[in-house]
Amino acid sequence: MSPAPIRVITVDDEPFALQRISRLVREEPSLSLVAECSSAASAIESICELRPQVVFLDVQMPEVDGFGVLDAFQGPTLPWVVFTTAYEEYAVRAFEASAVDYLLKPISQERFSAAVGKLKTAANSVGTSNARSGLDASRYERILIKTDGKFVMLDPGQVERISAAGNYAIVYAAGKSYIIRETMTRIQCRVDPRRFFRVNRSEIVNLSFVQELEPTCHGEYSITTIFGTKVTLTRTYRDALQRMLSMTRSGTRV
Repeated sequence: MSPAPIRVITVDDEPFALQRISRLVREEPSLSLVAECSSAASAIESICELRPQVVFLDVQMPEVDGFGVLDAFQGPTLPWVVFTTAYEEYAVRAFEASAVDYLLKPISQERFSAAVGKLKTAANSVGTSNARSGLDASRYERILIKTDGKFVMLDPGQVERISAAGNYAIVYAAGKSYIIRETMTRIQCRVDPRRFFRVNRSEIVNLSFVQELEPTCHGEYSITTIFGTKVTLTRTYRDALQRMLSMTRSGTRV
């Protein structure tokens, strides 16, 4: 039985460069393109949401560069990275960041194939079942938050949901609410993706507490938790949930 394709996200703010690297990925049977991102912000969100094994990452981007994208992740949540750039001077820093490879634009088929070979070697070295999946269970045993000037350790199993509130977020856990100053994207990177899912731009829900999932309109769903809380699963995140879980509820494909 052949191994599953390596899941890939491509990132580049230049449309033609993004098209080029994405086409190379699509044409490689051992790779599976799960998302294309044209900015650092969308890259961080997609990595958190889709948990790819590999990111082909442009170095120079406005506002936040490729190294800034990596700074948003640590340890087991960090996918393998192949940097892409038109400038050689970033090579040393790229390998200091533990990049698998460093591709100079315009990227040739030969050079791309060599990078894929390195990725296959890396995947085989750890086993294809868990290669850079970002799902190290020990990492998610507790959720550390800072609220009211003190640190609190939360049991993930008691966290019902997390809601955005302007520049803050509210964590609902064990009948209490905690206000923290952190973005939803950063929080999403710190919680277990097998348990928590971002259902819209403002809500992350613990799937263990979901009681009902009811279609509404325009392809959206109404989620009801066991505590009676109702939140909306929007079309954008519905598709991501379908890809992640391939789940079916009450005969209705999500």
